[in-house]
Amino acid sequence: MPTLVTISGNLRDAYRQIQPGTMLHADELMNARRTSTDIQQSGFYTADGIIYFRDGNTPKIAITREEDNLVLRHIDEAFAQLTATRKYLPGPREAQTAIHATRTEIFDLTKLSLKDFDKQDIKREYGSLEISTTEYGSLNPEQRRLAERVYGRGNDFIANMAMLKQEFIHGIIVYVLNPKSVWKEARESPIGQASWLCNYSINSNFETRGRFVNPINSIRGVPRETPPSPLSPPTNFRDTQKLTFTRDPQPSTPPPPPPPGLTIEERIAALNAPPSIQQYLRDHPHEIIRYEKGNGLELD
Repeated sequence: MPTLVTISGNLRDAYRQIQPGTMLHADELMNARRTSTDIQQSGFYTADGIIYFRDGNTPKIAITREEDNLVLRHIDEAFAQLTATRKYLPGPREAQTAIHATRTEIFDLTKLSLKDFDKQDIKREYGSLEISTTEYGSLNPEQRRLAERVYGRGNDFIANMAMLKQEFIHGIIVYVLNPKSVWKEARESPIGQASWLCNYSINSNFETRGRFVNPINSIRGVPRETPPSPLSPPTNFRDTQKLTFTRDPQPSTPPPPPPPGLTIEERIAALNAPPSIQQYLRDHPHEIIRYEKGNGLELD
C-alpha cells in the first residue's frame, strides 16, 4: 500500500509533490488523527474543493472531493488568482459540472444559522458554524450534514468529537463566507476557494474561505517519484525545517522591524485574515511579521 507523507509548502508547491488523487480531505485527516497523533499539531491544506454560488435566490456552498476540486485541477491559474485577488473564478460550465458531481455536497448558507464576527471581520464577509464536541445533538439537519462532511460521518464523527474532547477542545468552528457576501460576490459567476484544517492549537477549526494559499502549511498524500517541475522558494519561513526542497534552502533573512505607529491589533486587522488566523496572531504576536511577509503585505 502506498505510504502517506506530510509535505510542507504553499498550496501550489506542496501539491506538485504528491500524486493526484491521493491528497487527504478534512474528514480523512480527522479520522487519521485518531491513530496518527503526529499530525494533530500540523495544519493542512485539504483536498476539499470549495465553490460558492447562487442557486436562484439562495446563496450556497458546494464542497467537492479532490477529483472535482477546480483549484487543484488548475493549480497554477488558481494560485495566481487567489494570491492576486483572493478569489478564483472557474469557467462557468466546469463549475456547474463540479457543483453537480456525484460526490459533491451542497449546503444552503441561509440554513446554517451562522454567527457573525463583527469585531474581527472588518468587511463582515464571514460567518461561522460553532460546534460543541459534546452537545452536537442540538445541530439542525443542515448544520449536522456540514459538520459530518468535515469531521467524519456517523460513528467516525462521534469518535472524532470524543478525540477532540479528550484533548480539551470543547468547541470547533467551520468558517464560511456569509450569505450576503456570497450573494454579492457570486452574482456573475461562482467563486472557487481552497480549504484547510487547523491544528489542535487552533481547535482543529475548518476554513472554507481559503484565499491565503501562499503561507507555508502542510498537505498529506502519496509523494510523486519525481516532482513535475522545480519548486519555487518558500514565501514564509515559519517552519523551514519541515520543508521539502529540490535544492538546499538558502538561510532566511531576519524579518524587518514592525512599521512604526501601528498597534498589534491594527497590524492584524490590516491583514484581513480569517478569524482563526487573527486569533492565532493575537496569541503569537511574534508571528505577525512572518505572516505579513508570507502574504506579501506591505504596510506604509
